[in-house]
Amino acid sequence: MRLSLFPILTAFGLALWLLLQPGAVNAAKASPNAPLVKKRLIFLPFFNQDAKSIYTWVENSISDWIHTAAQQKFNYDKIPESEWQKYLRDKNLPPKALFDVAALSRMGRDLGADGIIFGRFYKGKVQDTLTIEGKILSVIDREILASKETTTPVTTNMLSATEDVAAYLAGRIKDLFVPTDMGALWRNALAPGWGYFYKQRTTWGYVYSGTVGTSFVVASAGMINFLIKRNDYLTYQPEKVVTPSGETALIDPVGAAATFIDLEAKATKARAFAMNSLYVFLAFYSINLIHGYFIPADSGNIKIAGADGGFPDLYFALHYRYRSPGFPAAGFGQSIYGLPEGAEVSLSIRF
Repeated sequence: MRLSLFPILTAFGLALWLLLQPGAVNAAKASPNAPLVKKRLIFLPFFNQDAKSIYTWVENSISDWIHTAAQQKFNYDKIPESEWQKYLRDKNLPPKALFDVAALSRMGRDLGADGIIFGRFYKGKVQDTLTIEGKILSVIDREILASKETTTPVTTNMLSATEDVAAYLAGRIKDLFVPTDMGALWRNALAPGWGYFYKQRTTWGYVYSGTVGTSFVVASAGMINFLIKRNDYLTYQPEKVVTPSGETALIDPVGAAATFIDLEAKATKARAFAMNSLYVFLAFYSINLIHGYFIPADSGNIKIAGADGGFPDLYFALHYRYRSPGFPAAGFGQSIYGLPEGAEVSLSIRF
């Protein structure tokens, strides 16, 4: 039993050491002098489904409004209109492709975009009304992060309705910049390390993909070796001879017994190695899930100032770690001491 617990305790001890290191949560962030890898977004004109020229002002007004609000809170590159227009021409895509999620996903992937803001508007079911529908597509997740639909009378109030759609989508655009914990969790479950890349923590991604991948290979090799050794033991047939009286006897009983003992010992040793390797793999795999869920995403694309002079977004985080010098300049925290020497529980707030 001691042999089986050792690798588990070693793996979890290593994980605790990593998690409790000073600044471990921020260890994978880029250095202050490292260039910021900006996200790339596409702001499309809303698709004029009925091709009514009287409403052409709606086509660009919403996406322009969202871009104006978003650029005050986030660092990103807006993919020029010339790029996606050229793509549409090269692919010979019709105007309705501006609201085709599958087509937009392919375009976003081909142009290296992280997200696409798009929508459409058309004549409502009630006479003299207009239905406006806007969406935010995450190219990375291949899913719609936000959707807003409103129907407005064709009056001067239309402007207010378009602003409502734009305001909602502008508020939800942050989902493109702050990867979710659940998103990281299921990615790490499918491919260890993937969730860290998703949270833009590439260093941790390489660490876990390497450790979990290596432990999986070792565990697989150990299991295969055990199956081979067990099969050698189960299928071993010592040489026998038929006596004149018709009975079957071993030619070398002592040698056969020694061989049985040797094969059994090899199978037992191979089984112990296989089980220990499996425990190590499961431990690292579990740590990969837990750490990937709780580690914050790299939010380098988020600016400190709030949009339009409003209140900035607040982020709260509860940490258990060794004492670290101070808190981020953009926030404050209150520590609770009385824990074992060298450890603290702290609540940090940044904005």
